[in-house]
Amino acid sequence: MFHSSTRMLNDVFNIDINKADGTSSADIADAVKCYVCIYMMVERSILVHRYLMPSTPSRMATRLFVCLFLLSCGLCDKFKVAVYEHVVILPNTLTHVVTRPQAVELMEKNLKIYETQARRAHDQNVSILIFPENGLYGPGFAREALWPYLEFVPDPLSIQSWNPCEEPDRYSRSDVQHRLSCLANSTSLFLVANIGYGQPCSGSDCPLDGHFQYSTNVVYNSTGAFIARYLKQNPMKEHQFDAPQDVDVVSFETPFGKFGLITNWDLLFHDPTVKLVEDLDIGNLILPSSWVDVAPFLMAVEYHSAFAMGLGVNVLAANLHLLNDSIQGSGIYTPEGPAVYYYNTSDTSGRLLVSEVKNISKPFRYSSEKINIPFFNVSRELTPEGHKGSNSTHFQSLVNHDLFNIVKLTDKNATLKVCQKKLCCKMEYSMSPVENETFVFGAFDGFHTYEGHYYTQICALLKCKNISSASCNSSVTIIDTNFTSLHIRGTFKTQYVYPELMVANQGVASLAPGKFQFRDHSLVFSNASLHLLSASLYSRVYPKITNSASAPVITRLCLPPFAIFIISLFRIVY
Repeated sequence: MFHSSTRMLNDVFNIDINKADGTSSADIADAVKCYVCIYMMVERSILVHRYLMPSTPSRMATRLFVCLFLLSCGLCDKFKVAVYEHVVILPNTLTHVVTRPQAVELMEKNLKIYETQARRAHDQNVSILIFPENGLYGPGFAREALWPYLEFVPDPLSIQSWNPCEEPDRYSRSDVQHRLSCLANSTSLFLVANIGYGQPCSGSDCPLDGHFQYSTNVVYNSTGAFIARYLKQNPMKEHQFDAPQDVDVVSFETPFGKFGLITNWDLLFHDPTVKLVEDLDIGNLILPSSWVDVAPFLMAVEYHSAFAMGLGVNVLAANLHLLNDSIQGSGIYTPEGPAVYYYNTSDTSGRLLVSEVKNISKPFRYSSEKINIPFFNVSRELTPEGHKGSNSTHFQSLVNHDLFNIVKLTDKNATLKVCQKKLCCKMEYSMSPVENETFVFGAFDGFHTYEGHYYTQICALLKCKNISSASCNSSVTIIDTNFTSLHIRGTFKTQYVYPELMVANQGVASLAPGKFQFRDHSLVFSNASLHLLSASLYSRVYPKITNSASAPVITRLCLPPFAIFIISLFRIVY
């Protein structure tokens, strides 16, 4: 809404306030952002006053009053964002080294697609546009083969302000940064992209090939100025990239909100993601991604949406679209559910997603209270040992390489309980079962070690192909059984609990916006008719972090609102 109103004011004033890059300091209230906008308006009005016809000032005073009124009505609370799911044009080889000109030629093909999408976003009054990870050359490179695609990316905190579009020769090997900067400038967009950063090195911590290679997010403001850089902290089986030695906790400010930068699997770990949310009060997370779908808990749209609901933040996720590699699923996710998302297993084209969302200046976790679960006594209810052979409906099954304790659903309406180690899960449900369709309820408490190494506690309702111990790990998308109500809870030892629910929609896995609630770490719906693929509470038990990384915040100190008005009035008079 804010961006739409400023576009309207652009037309009224015949000026471009989107080119202004004034931002508020991190320690000043969010409302000051609107006053900064006002200050910029006044500055622009002074220029117009000086150079237009004598009859202009009275009209200008009226227009300025309208501007101040609109900005004072809370129009800074919303912004319009776009994410682009990109079918990346891949090189002919991911293992052989090409020349730098050949690498630039390939990246230019993808940049032309970026340019088309940026102009489409501009035409829809978007404020900020996000492109995916590895979007300029693709994933899966051999380490040595990636080097020609990498550029030197300076730290904007340690250099004088740089606009690559205006100063393309300040740093060598910055072709892509020049193009991205000019694209942001020509479309008046804040633009976020992911590129490769190569840094020659020496010393004991230097890789054997003599340089570090980082998956790097770069941000340009609406004039093309380079304002933020983030080095991916958690590469996952990506040997072509290094992880920085120090956690890179990066946020930046805009006239319409404050944003934190993360990349792909960073969303699974405490640093830097949770640190951004809890230490810096960042409520808008930008997630360039090349996320590989992993059923049943880590499909891109599923986990990204669950994370937004669990931590009370906006997750703005742009993914690649490579169906042969199971890489797909982008969206704009809010604490209330997805504003818009794209998940299509048959369409081979990319997709620009646009939505207006509320700026979250301070994350609000719906389920932040400590939980007291009176519905059963852990010591007296089912234990892992109690599942083994005591009843034909209880068994163990590998689900995404983790051994769950599981109980089969046998009744139309029932209350089930299942435990593993210190986790006990309870589910109350009502369904209209269909013959030959099997559902189970399971619990897992332990380390997941297949992709990475991290601790999870999970309570999950799953659709299986059959009752065999292996079938619950299979992907099933054809379901006739209807669930009319569901309530899942668990004795989690962590506050980081993320609600996931996927349904079958004409043979395609889909989210179910607005169909369930998440309160007090419980997943609940009633009076519904859902063809459930899975419904789970997926919790992460993060390790305790003793060292606190400093968080670089890309911002400019601004004056208090009163001082802004005094200076503005002084300049108008003189």
